[in-house]
Amino acid sequence: MSEQSSRLGELAEKFATMQSLPAPDIQWLITHLEKCYSKQDVYTADMRFTIHEVTAHLNKRSSANYRTDSTTTMRLIRARYNEGYRLEDFCKVIDTKCREWKKKPKMVKYLRPSTLFGKEHFEEYLQQASTDGPKEPEFSERPSI
Repeated sequence: MSEQSSRLGELAEKFATMQSLPAPDIQWLITHLEKCYSKQDVYTADMRFTIHEVTAHLNKRSSANYRTDSTTTMRLIRARYNEGYRLEDFCKVIDTKCREWKKKPKMVKYLRPSTLFGKEHFEEYLQQASTDGPKEPEFSERPSI
């Protein structure tokens, strides 16, 4: 048991005595808090780089302005990252959906992190990107003569 855990136990006993509460309730609270704090998400340098690059790529391709430090965006990208997807996968999904949806006024509003990186559809979008074949370069990406 760590030093913090033993200290929490001591505090729980003191609190239970002071408040005339049964110790098991306090122990449950301590156990719950330890679980919550032990599962704090730590962003590795590679994950932070991926989150920044994915958000920047989405902003560039969709002409949006999503923040790279948005809690929701970070959570969505981190979840897919933890499933094994990497920067190239995110870029494929963004490129495919931008080509498909940017020309459709009713669909352009769905070029957002919650739609593109959500658990429900991310793999489908990635599979679609794989079957679409090589992309046609946009006008700005074509080499000048």
